[in-house]
Amino acid sequence: MPAHAAAHGSPGGGGGAGAHDRAGIPVPRVAGALAGTLRALARPEGWLAQIWRTIQWIRERYTEPFRVEQIAATVDMSVAAFYRHFKAVTAMTPIQYQKRLRLLRARWLLLLEPRDAASIAFSVGDENASQFNREYARMFGLQPARDVARSRHRCRERKCPR
Repeated sequence: MPAHAAAHGSPGGGGGAGAHDRAGIPVPRVAGALAGTLRALARPEGWLAQIWRTIQWIRERYTEPFRVEQIAATVDMSVAAFYRHFKAVTAMTPIQYQKRLRLLRARWLLLLEPRDAASIAFSVGDENASQFNREYARMFGLQPARDVARSRHRCRERKCPR
């Protein structure tokens, strides 16, 4: 048996001792459905860290268009692997995630700024106001103007601070 196998508790290392890291600190063995995710969390350059950096990048640039192929190449993943990992973390695709950020920001702006939905749609990166209105209604249940009116009415009833 190789010396490193015995020293680090590798399979076949004998004695039933658990695995150890390079400093000799015992590392518990993880098995089951979450084992891969936990291992990914522990690696600073693993796929999970790459996805979290991508999420931060999208959050900082949600108004800008991007190509998923370019992001996947940047994090050294195939497009299919990138989609799979991104969706595992966010439950949506990168484009859906960006769209959600845009709609949430637009709703906030609509409530706080005296601007029309089209100008706010453009300010959050949407290029088509009618498509924006459809997606907004799909997400929030009402067209932007009606949603804002309902929210303001509810706020007046509750005497919300301004």
